[in-house]
Amino acid sequence: MKGTAHTITTLANDYGVHKLDLSGNVIFAKTYSNLPETYGVRASFCSLPDSNLLLCVGRTDANVNYWQEIDKTCFLVVDTGGNLIHQYCTSDSNTLAYSNVASSYDGNYLSSGQYCSLRHQGGGPFYHEYLAKWDTGFNVVWELKEGDLSSVNGFSDFKQNGQNDILLCGQNLNDSDEAAGYNGVLAKVSKDGVPLWLHKYKLPTGLNPDYSWNYLSDMAILPDGDILAVGSWESTTTTSPLYFDQVGWIIRVHSDGCMYDGSCGITGIEDEPTKTE
Repeated sequence: MKGTAHTITTLANDYGVHKLDLSGNVIFAKTYSNLPETYGVRASFCSLPDSNLLLCVGRTDANVNYWQEIDKTCFLVVDTGGNLIHQYCTSDSNTLAYSNVASSYDGNYLSSGQYCSLRHQGGGPFYHEYLAKWDTGFNVVWELKEGDLSSVNGFSDFKQNGQNDILLCGQNLNDSDEAAGYNGVLAKVSKDGVPLWLHKYKLPTGLNPDYSWNYLSDMAILPDGDILAVGSWESTTTTSPLYFDQVGWIIRVHSDGCMYDGSCGITGIEDEPTKTE
């Protein structure tokens, strides 16, 4: 909304939204404390075509062991005054689809994040990248899971282009051994949830290029259709004492995910994404 800004806050047992003017003055502050799980973690929101807000938050039941924790996604629709219109929490305890949320081209909702397929005692939950489309009644229209399992696999951000395709960035384990490091990921999915391409990228330099950790966390579609993504890169020694190299990372590719030198990442689609209706 022009001339205003929103912030979202997660507290123990509470979840709130603040609306500020451009001078930082609070227009309203609302807290919602009747969500069913114990506490909220990371959250996001977007404006809907009717000027309402869609808020999305991960909910965790902390009354179990770490590697068995129950993770869900909750959605809240609030009006321009912050009043709660509708709320829904997923019944699927394996979704953390709250890294980003947006209104889709047809007025439904999109959310990206992680999907848990394995919980390993002592190692925590292991995740796929995850993208889901929800209707306005919060029923899943389609969902997409991709990638090998690791503790930090996920789609961090997504944008919709002029053809209503969905472009995503995130990170993916580059080997079955978790210590082998991570690749940055860019992917493209059609408006109907059909995977079009997925490319993985890394910066093979530093102290130990085979153990580099490459993350892409935010992205934009440029006017010429190119994709710009930003994140961080880290490389470490594998012996004690540990030493780290860490830098910011910017990557620009064509609309097909390929670099200007013609290369299309270090691999193509390694694990074919799966879609369920």
